[in-house]
Amino acid sequence: MKHQLTTFVLLLATGIVLGSCLGHDNDNSVDYSFYNDAAVTAFSLGSLKMTARTLSSKGEDSLYTLTYTPTAKFYIDHEKCLIYNPDSLPYSTQVDRVLASISSKNSGVLLWQNLELRESDGATTYTYHTSSDSIDFTKERTLRVTALNGETWRDYTVKVNVHKEAADTMNWQVMSSIEELTTMQHLKMVAVGNNHFILGSNGSSTQLWTGGTDGSSWAASNMLLDADAWKNTVVKDDNLFILNGNSILKLNGSTWSTITPDKTIQQLVAASSAELFAFSTDGKIMASTDEGATWKEEPTDDATAPIPTDDISFTLRPLKTNNEIERVTIFGTTAASKFAIAWSKIIDTTNSDINDIWTFVDAAGDTRYVAPKLGGFTVLDYDDADFAFGLKNNSTMNTPLKSIDGGITWKANSSVKFPKMAIGEPFSITADSNNYLWIVDKNGQIWRGRINRLGWEN
Repeated sequence: MKHQLTTFVLLLATGIVLGSCLGHDNDNSVDYSFYNDAAVTAFSLGSLKMTARTLSSKGEDSLYTLTYTPTAKFYIDHEKCLIYNPDSLPYSTQVDRVLASISSKNSGVLLWQNLELRESDGATTYTYHTSSDSIDFTKERTLRVTALNGETWRDYTVKVNVHKEAADTMNWQVMSSIEELTTMQHLKMVAVGNNHFILGSNGSSTQLWTGGTDGSSWAASNMLLDADAWKNTVVKDDNLFILNGNSILKLNGSTWSTITPDKTIQQLVAASSAELFAFSTDGKIMASTDEGATWKEEPTDDATAPIPTDDISFTLRPLKTNNEIERVTIFGTTAASKFAIAWSKIIDTTNSDINDIWTFVDAAGDTRYVAPKLGGFTVLDYDDADFAFGLKNNSTMNTPLKSIDGGITWKANSSVKFPKMAIGEPFSITADSNNYLWIVDKNGQIWRGRINRLGWEN
């Protein structure tokens, strides 16, 4: 707390005393207290304007201005003398002329430090705060509250935070390119912890590239895998598992190890926090709790329902109602299917003795909200939902589909917008732990993009 004798406060206090004396006609029963507390007790903003974007009747971008009442709460930190909103105001909000409602303890006097110094002597000047005068909050401002005793005051730094980027806008950039990928028939990109990998198959063998954390430089591995290894790739607990022939390769950090399964498995398809999952040669769902060494058949609710054979991907997410319960869902297609196929299982991570059955996600004949069969069909856990990506007619990226019920119903969602890349197969898309989407296109270009709000700190 700083102390200073302020002339205008003394004049104000004198006026109050004189006015009171005249009004009470020498009534000695009235006591006057001039408090020495100087503090801001409440701070809020009035209506604000922002620029919004919409689509015109011709499908073109159109801008307009709207007015809204902010819901963001302002914190008052009396120890650090800071007033700020932790939850930033929406992008494009105009804060150059804003009305503010401010309360002070014991009706202390409020003044704003002017942004410019006095021209005559370069001294700091102040302006009385009134709720009807607008204030420029494009920069940090100093708010002074002076106690009624005229001797104490406190300065607060006021910062009105506004998002510097639109919440649902996506920005893409080309991180790198690999010329050898243009000769590949199949591509698969995966994120393992902070590292990224691309597997490319030329029809006879699979080559592996590692890209580090930012994907700006890639190195080809000298390890050649079999032709189907690209689609037998699963990430579990920041470990990469690849089914290569009759063996499973595990990459932990930079160390490779080999696991020999006790049974023949057709395809490695998914993982939970405790298990690996695969399809057997006779179309059964298998599970392993020891990283692929031993396998057992899993129970299902419909032995006649189809098991996906192509474009297989999976998502793993805790339930919103209980984060100790996981849902793993396997997605894919078959040569005969017109729509995506999905199987789902609930896993209690606190009790390994409970083994729920796999449930076939059945549309029951209603195809209005099912995911269509797409080229390079891939489902990712993104933005706290299942997102389905793929090509239609191998020349256009299908509008991403979003499911919030484990793949039962899908609806088009425009929050993910694609860059102007080379469209067609092969291509691959994945998501990493930093909420980036990564795409490797048919020309071997590697793209990275993210919905802006998913990169913001909470």
